[in-house]
Amino acid sequence: MKFLALLLAPILAFSAVGCGGDGEYKKVYGSIYIEFGGTFDCPNELPRGYSDVPGTQIIVRDVNEKFLIELEANPFNVLRSGCIGGRWMNLFSGENLPKLDKYIIDAGRRGEIFVDADEFEVDEDGDVQIFQFTLGD
Repeated sequence: MKFLALLLAPILAFSAVGCGGDGEYKKVYGSIYIEFGGTFDCPNELPRGYSDVPGTQIIVRDVNEKFLIELEANPFNVLRSGCIGGRWMNLFSGENLPKLDKYIIDAGRRGEIFVDADEFEVDEDGDVQIFQFTLGD
């Protein structure tokens, strides 16, 4: 029995940590799109009802409401070049998100959403998109 425990210990330790090695997503990001209706409609600046979005504080918590990380707003969120095809894109990024099954993404007065890690998308650089949602038309 002791031999079996010694044999299984490294396997169990590896699976508890996860495939990423240390149990964290190194780089994570999310995006909030603002729709303006028409395919080519991009205003020179965001309307008042959306002007808070580019600098929104995004907090990621576990399902027990424990703070995990804060996502920083991309400084280019306010530039008109972020509007393509009638959609204004706002990016937020962070690092070292512990690997869990479920998360709460809190966007302040915009509300919060619950996400499953199964829904995350990993890009070609290994960065992990943890949320994407759209406001507007």
